[in-house]
Amino acid sequence: MNRAVLLDRDGVLNALVWYADTEAHESPRSPKDVYVFTRVPMALRRLHEAGWLLLIVSNQPNLAKGKSTQQQLDAVHAEVLSQLSAAGCTVDGAYYCFHHPDFGAPCPCRKPQPGLLLQAAADHDLDLAQCWLVGDTDADIAAGHAAGCRTAALQEPRSAWRRGQVAADATCADLAQFAERLLSGTLRAG
Repeated sequence: MNRAVLLDRDGVLNALVWYADTEAHESPRSPKDVYVFTRVPMALRRLHEAGWLLLIVSNQPNLAKGKSTQQQLDAVHAEVLSQLSAAGCTVDGAYYCFHHPDFGAPCPCRKPQPGLLLQAAADHDLDLAQCWLVGDTDADIAAGHAAGCRTAALQEPRSAWRRGQVAADATCADLAQFAERLLSGTLRAG
């Protein structure tokens, strides 16, 4: 069985974007809005070199909310991967939930449900007890717990209002600090 770092995308790999129409920081709606955090590529390269699979698991409700088309969301995903690839990073897979309970029926894939993580585990033969879920919201951390992963909450300021009710196994400033702590043996899975 394999081990992986399961990564939320927005607020973990790339910056959330301020949109005046909603007066909130949200997921990027177009490729021009994508900004991968400066310290992310080094962290991902180090984790991958140490034998960790890197898998994105992300809620992307802008489709259900009518703020983005599938084509726009696909272009944002492609831009994230392009920026990571240009920096020498490999992502082993990506899993997205495009649903929102206020705009349709509840689904098993939208975090805090563990569906995305369970699908990733089935596809990549993961031992979830040996995996880490890294996110910036309570929904991320709850999904990690529900799937049986260890969890790390990143302290992204733009999403602070979306965390604080669910305790993570670790708290880190950013993905680079998480990678440093994991690879130095300060954090352990299982």
